[in-house]
Amino acid sequence: MDNLIPFLTLEDKINAVDIYQDKRPAIIVEGSTDLFVYEKVFTKLNLDWHEIDLVVAGGKPSLLKHHNAGINFDYIALLDLDYERIKGTCLQDERIIYTHFYTFENYITSLEIIAKVIDLYATIRDNPIDPDLLLKDIFESIKPFSMLCLKKMNESWGIKLEDIGLEKWDYRTDLKLNLEKLEEYVLSELRKINIDIENLNWVELEKELDEAFANGLEYNNFVSGKRIFDALYYKIEEKYPTFMKSRNKSLFKKDLVSFIFENNLIDELVQSIGSACLNHFESKVLIS
Repeated sequence: MDNLIPFLTLEDKINAVDIYQDKRPAIIVEGSTDLFVYEKVFTKLNLDWHEIDLVVAGGKPSLLKHHNAGINFDYIALLDLDYERIKGTCLQDERIIYTHFYTFENYITSLEIIAKVIDLYATIRDNPIDPDLLLKDIFESIKPFSMLCLKKMNESWGIKLEDIGLEKWDYRTDLKLNLEKLEEYVLSELRKINIDIENLNWVELEKELDEAFANGLEYNNFVSGKRIFDALYYKIEEKYPTFMKSRNKSLFKKDLVSFIFENNLIDELVQSIGSACLNHFESKVLIS
């Protein structure tokens, strides 16, 4: 594939079909930032990219709205799983492929990939870092946020939470969350939707989280990989300050993505995308 992948918005693609009778099929992703990670995955697909359009939907709601209304071209859509498998609301459509976890970033914050990046960054001057202990430390440091994500899912709170960077609650400063600011934010957002709670019961929230884990729930099922990535970035920045001085979040993410195939579930994702293309696209888009 080319280094820079040209793409169309979903509206542009629909208009191209209406005006120019463009018959090329398309692979649709939720947002433009998704292409940054998906383009690495796409290198494993035996597809003729001159015969396929890459389309950005502008978010899951936009994609689902057009999907439900009927899209006027052949397509495969790649969606973040979010809470949908837990809630049993995944669309039963062969053209819709969900990630294994809440977001695609959950793949690149896996133990295997973190271990590779640590190997890349480490020198003989650095104290060795155990990637397993690092990941456990990250999950412990964002535990209050995770508790609230679980509570939001269980109570169907219509508030914005998962899409907000941990920096809002001072994570970058102390590598932990400011509980007072986090609680103040959540209660304020709840009041906007007419849910008036005096304060959060952190003991009860932790109990609910522990019970969920005991029943088989895992962090990657309900915590956005984007927020795990936030925590990982700042933890690595603390461990390797000299090395990380020249690496912003985008460059760090690029390093993680370079090891994407260390996560075995990516092979399953590639197979799912390839099979869907084989079943729904004309043979001319396939490279034998």
